[in-house]
Amino acid sequence: MKNIFSLSFVISFLFFLSSCKPQHINFSNNYKEGKVIITVDASKISPLDPWAVDLSAKVYGFEKGSLHFEQQAKTLSETTIKFDWKDENTCIISFPDDDGSIRKFQLIASAKQFYLAELSAE
Repeated sequence: MKNIFSLSFVISFLFFLSSCKPQHINFSNNYKEGKVIITVDASKISPLDPWAVDLSAKVYGFEKGSLHFEQQAKTLSETTIKFDWKDENTCIISFPDDDGSIRKFQLIASAKQFYLAELSAE
């Protein structure tokens, strides 16, 4: 009897996971002039998985640079991810985490170079 219960539980759990639809977001944010464009492309297969995030920037005439990381958050969207533009060349991008912390990334750009890196988790 225990085996039947265990087997039915496993089958039910697998059915639940397979019925979950993958989630995907893709949006861009830019400063007024649009010379610096930051794009977030993130997806996750099931509610239990972390988001696979591709944070990229197109800066002036440079090729696009990007960072790839995983983010454990129930929801990522244009409203939960914050873009704090200090000026046309500097932006702090903040991602919420399920544990209440915030992961921050900084973009510094100019016509000659750009820098995109993780700052800290708060």
